Amino acid sequence: MTQEEPSAIRLEPRDTFDRFIMGVCEVGDYLVLVYDKDAIISHLHSEIVSYYKDQDESFDKDNIYFMALEHFEFNFVQKTGGFPIYVSKDDLSTLGLPNKNPCCGKYEDK
Repeated sequence: MTQEEPSAIRLEPRDTFDRFIMGVCEVGDYLVLVYDKDAIISHLHSEIVSYYKDQDESFDKDNIYFMALEHFEFNFVQKTGGFPIYVSKDDLSTLGLPNKNPCCGKYEDK
């Protein structure tokens, strides 16, 4: 992806979510970023834990993962309309695909 090709949707804030980009794929005439779903959920998990610690509130540690997953599904997947693409490395290994870069090219922000 180059500066001349602004079609790819990026998650904001970029300084948080750019590190979760796995690669870029072509879908039709568009470039689509592919994000590491597991890493994003792990990040959201950490954010939720930090929030509760800062509030000095007790929280159910077993429930935090499900809160992070629900937040991801609602605020990332449903609100972006299918793009960008989110990939779980676990899913890739199950399919026998490389889990480092399942895309057509490595993402480089220029």
